[in-house]
Amino acid sequence: MKKNLLLTFAIICASSITFSQAWYEQTSGTTEQFNAVFFTNTSTGYTVDNAGKIRYTADAGLTWTDQTTPALPAMLDIYFYDSNNGIAVGISGTIVTTTDGGATWTQRTSGTIEWLWSVSMISALEGMTCGNNGTILHTTDGGATWTAVNSGTTETLNDIFMLNSTVINAVGVNGTLLRSNNGGFSWDDQSFESNPAYNEVQFKTFSDGWIVGGNGGVPSILTTTDAGVTWTNQTSPVQENISACTFNSTMYGWAVGGNGTVLHTTDGGVNWVDYSLATNQYLTSVHFPLGDIGWAVGTNGSLFHFGVEPTNDLLEMELSLSDLSIFPNPAKHHINVSTSSEITNIIISDATGKVIKTEVNPSFSIAELTSGIYFMSVSTEDATILRKFIKE
Repeated sequence: MKKNLLLTFAIICASSITFSQAWYEQTSGTTEQFNAVFFTNTSTGYTVDNAGKIRYTADAGLTWTDQTTPALPAMLDIYFYDSNNGIAVGISGTIVTTTDGGATWTQRTSGTIEWLWSVSMISALEGMTCGNNGTILHTTDGGATWTAVNSGTTETLNDIFMLNSTVINAVGVNGTLLRSNNGGFSWDDQSFESNPAYNEVQFKTFSDGWIVGGNGGVPSILTTTDAGVTWTNQTSPVQENISACTFNSTMYGWAVGGNGTVLHTTDGGVNWVDYSLATNQYLTSVHFPLGDIGWAVGTNGSLFHFGVEPTNDLLEMELSLSDLSIFPNPAKHHINVSTSSEITNIIISDATGKVIKTEVNPSFSIAELTSGIYFMSVSTEDATILRKFIKE
């Protein structure tokens, strides 16, 4: 059953402020189909669409502007290794790169006219892209030049993920599932299902990864714990194709797909819960740059944000502490809070809203906490904001 768009999680902190996190629709300013979304932090994000536009936000999706690019055809994916270095790919072998956060984009020669569906980077210099007819290209100079890699297949490859310079996984139509253990010089065909179109492969650690896809409304979700050597099926609660997924830890992930499908897991996909939105738009991409803050995009300019409902007071809180970070997250023994503002109080609550402990020191032990999801309310002289963290 589809849940309401504004399905909320209310977390009541000791200060008696109620923070409500929800999926809500944002105004994108276009009716073009978005093909990918990527955020480098909780404020700065990018989309690419069928009109060949690379669009940019610096205020968590409240407003968007077109970035200055060469004239581009439909763009299909975008990836940033850090806040400055990014690559976008599209139809007809189109590749553009930036080294200044998208202020300028430079078109590159790919050496192919095939559609390029995905791009993955492991450093500011090295990355791979894949696409139609088994195309795989490799760069070691930030996308300035590209070398063709023999994939051993003519199937369309929808996504590629580099674990490092050596171990690479790629997926595509007709159940195509490839893995290389030598930087792409050779590929092992690990396909074991013939029907699904695998749309995305994602890893959170070197060992732990997921594949999502589907065919004819029959979803596919696979998982691995050995860097893609073997894969096992997981169960989706909805009968819709799954287009994309994102994971913030080995436990916490989201997936999106047809007819507003949104799935959520807090146990690595052992159980997926249906949080589908009240829309019939096909959601093509999802990205959560931090904890419980993320975006999903799709057809007809659809743009959804999961976070705090944007009332004026809460927006002021969010923007005033936009540089707040919690690390490491997930954490096992110790956690740190960093912000340019002076911290006056930190409240740790469990998922039910029960206050577990309070702190004033921005660096403190969490060794006594049991494994699970917790919420941290960080207060300064000017604002209070909620962040989620995971205790391993």
